[in-house]
Amino acid sequence: MRAFLDTNFLLDCVLPGRPEHGAAQTIKGLVDVGLIEGVVSACSLKDAYYILTKQAGEARAREVVRDCLKSYSLEPLDQEACFTSAYSDEPDFEDGCIRAMAERAGVDFIITRDRAAFVRSTIKTFSPAEFIRAFPIPEE
Repeated sequence: MRAFLDTNFLLDCVLPGRPEHGAAQTIKGLVDVGLIEGVVSACSLKDAYYILTKQAGEARAREVVRDCLKSYSLEPLDQEACFTSAYSDEPDFEDGCIRAMAERAGVDFIITRDRAAFVRSTIKTFSPAEFIRAFPIPEE
């Protein structure tokens, strides 16, 4: 199972005060043990780094980026994704880029709290909590 993880997922995962912190951490744990392959946009790492430096400091932000590089596959934001987004029916260019990268990567799901962002995508979207409810964690 492959899931494209949006920027807000990355932030939820590492910032305890975020709305779906616990669910995002649970999904990260599933990635860490190999039950899910997580895919992130290289630009999401950049955006998460920027936000984290403001909220948690540069050292913590860099630590999170390093962890993401170890845990997730990266999908590049390139001319193809930008072109696809610019000529898509997606109302927001940035969301269109994420959609184009996710579709190109052939993921099964997009995990995001921005429910309205990917309604035109062929890929099913879930919030972290919705994903946990839809795919319960196997008991050991």
